[in-house]
Amino acid sequence: MSQYAAAKAVDEDDGTRWATDSGTPSAWIEVDLRQPTLIGRVRIDEAFAGRVRSFTLDYRDGDEWKPILAGSELGEHFTQGFPPVTARVVRLNILEATEGPTLNEFALYPPKK
Repeated sequence: MSQYAAAKAVDEDDGTRWATDSGTPSAWIEVDLRQPTLIGRVRIDEAFAGRVRSFTLDYRDGDEWKPILAGSELGEHFTQGFPPVTARVVRLNILEATEGPTLNEFALYPPKK
């Protein structure tokens, strides 16, 4: 496993990270929850705040991707609630970055009660 493999973004360890190559202007990272799961919140910790300039969070519904939310910045501790969806596979699609995107953590949670 690479030092900056995608699994490092979902290992619940803020001391590790997923990273793309230097100069990469866009990228995506996908999480397979292994079974349909109700989600309603996301936490994304950008390792070097300010690189991500545009992103979407999408889930797979059959053969198509459907949007959950979109934004212009992530930052060091991005946390956002959204209308609950049941999903198995979720993708963070980084549409624009000033430098290679790199994340310490990417976590999905049930909606707040």
